[in-house]
Amino acid sequence: YKLPDHVTMEEGALLEPLAVGMASCRRAKVGLGSEVLILGCGPIGLTTLATATSIGASKVLIVDKKKDRLEIAKSFGADTLHLNENCNPKDLAQSIHATMGCIPDKCFDCVGTIESLKLAIYTTRPGGMCTLVGVPDGKIVLPLIDAMSREVDILGVVNYRNEYLSYHSYPIALAMAASFELSLPAIISHHFPLEQISLAFETAKLQADGTLKLTFQEYSYKGWNPRNTPI
Repeated sequence: YKLPDHVTMEEGALLEPLAVGMASCRRAKVGLGSEVLILGCGPIGLTTLATATSIGASKVLIVDKKKDRLEIAKSFGADTLHLNENCNPKDLAQSIHATMGCIPDKCFDCVGTIESLKLAIYTTRPGGMCTLVGVPDGKIVLPLIDAMSREVDILGVVNYRNEYLSYHSYPIALAMAASFELSLPAIISHHFPLEQISLAFETAKLQADGTLKLTFQEYSYKGWNPRNTPI
């Protein structure tokens, strides 16, 4: 897909995670007036946030345990809530409802831990949609009786590869990046030259405070090539 002249190379490099956020919102049928909760302020949580606000969600709250990531989320126009390390999911759900002033009809778990999966179910409005975007590690136990009794729909998203919809999210993500001011470069926390690629991967693995999406600059035979490729 060719980038329009006004779309930067950094924005182009971030179209892949933006396409994931786009596919997630389309899967959950986010639209005008939707009240949205997003768990997790990583790159996917932030692109889901950018998509939800761009397509008309009336209220969006994003939560995380990392305060530095919440500060970035504010630049996308969302309300934020800092979570404590040890929280009971049911009690925390009530705090989220009080902060939002409503019970969200769309909830996205962009973390993928047992705690976040439970919290996503508990916080979703009866008859609402709980979309699991983060990938859990190993066997998990979910409060399915709670979801069943409140008729909460639980949806799964695997990137955007297996979309059942009639058109692909990638060109739509490009159109969105070209048409809206999404602050996408704010997701990039580090830039590395190509010769430091090992350090870049190690930094991504450690996930110290202030770490989000990392890029490295690629050199061409004719000198500096401004293309940025995401890790």
